[in-house]
Amino acid sequence: MIPDYLPGVHPLLVHFPIALLTVAVLVDLAAAIRRSAGWRGAATALLVGGALTLIPTYLAGRWAVDAMQSPFPAAETAASAHADSAWLTLLVFLAVAAVRLAIAWWGRLDGWRHTALLVAGVAAWGLLVQTADRGGRLVFDLGVGVRPVREAPEGAFAPEPEIDPSQVSPLLSEDGSLRWDFPPGAEQVLGQAVEVIAGTLPEATVEARASSLVLTLPEAAAPVLALGAPLENLRASLSVNLDAFDGSLALLHHVGGPDSYGYLRWDGRSLLLGQVVAGRAEEFDRATVEAASGWHQLTVVAAGRHLRGYLDGELLVHGHADPLPAGRIGLLLQGSGSVRLAELRADSAQE
Repeated sequence: MIPDYLPGVHPLLVHFPIALLTVAVLVDLAAAIRRSAGWRGAATALLVGGALTLIPTYLAGRWAVDAMQSPFPAAETAASAHADSAWLTLLVFLAVAAVRLAIAWWGRLDGWRHTALLVAGVAAWGLLVQTADRGGRLVFDLGVGVRPVREAPEGAFAPEPEIDPSQVSPLLSEDGSLRWDFPPGAEQVLGQAVEVIAGTLPEATVEARASSLVLTLPEAAAPVLALGAPLENLRASLSVNLDAFDGSLALLHHVGGPDSYGYLRWDGRSLLLGQVVAGRAEEFDRATVEAASGWHQLTVVAAGRHLRGYLDGELLVHGHADPLPAGRIGLLLQGSGSVRLAELRADSAQE
């Protein structure tokens, strides 16, 4: 049974392959110096065992990343880089172990063959060290899987802009991060704050007591709105209420135009993750959700090739694709009625 203070089994498994593969390389170096067949055999056994333990360790790491939560947007990009490095390390060690085992089986693991495999093993170990370093950064620098975060590394938090009570437009930070809480008067600057790149601007009002923006579409339409500064890796979130809306809302990222963007679409029953490139739509994943009426939070993460979609903090959809060019965040409304929006956030997730 996993202790409740651990985010998963990955921390329990990860040290076994690191120890086995490190010892395997050291024993293999000793075998080369001593020219000992026995030591070469021991190194082979350790290498094969270490490579095999990498498999469950990698899978557990993937599950841990899917459930990852961190207060630092930079953790999204760091986790993606760690996952890519771990996948490469796994493939290289499995290849080295398979070749070494095959040659040893035929009794030819000596001379130049052993030297070549020793060099390959040292190179693979270098990848392992790099992967472990990235994993250590996730825990000790960015607080992934750690409940109390006592000290934030420099630049981990997106800088919080100074809030002027009289300001009703979106607040932008120097790194492109954005926040908009829709205070009273926000509806009056909607035309200046957002760009309508398709369709027409919806009628807008603000519910002062709830601090929410209400967009009303009198008939079926599909306006595409974009705002903020272009971002590369990002985490964007929006609270939305579709009780009075017949249709769907998509939280957009990497908006480059009316036919180029990534999206997380919610219609009150299903959540879809996908993108549109050169006008061609591609859906990566969808989930059917029996959600109650009222407010829900949509969150989309785009870090490198890794895409994740959350509803109320729970990861429900994910996918992989070549990164889109840096672009703005936005909204796509399809339907009619009134949509209520609150707490729009877009944080740069650069390392």
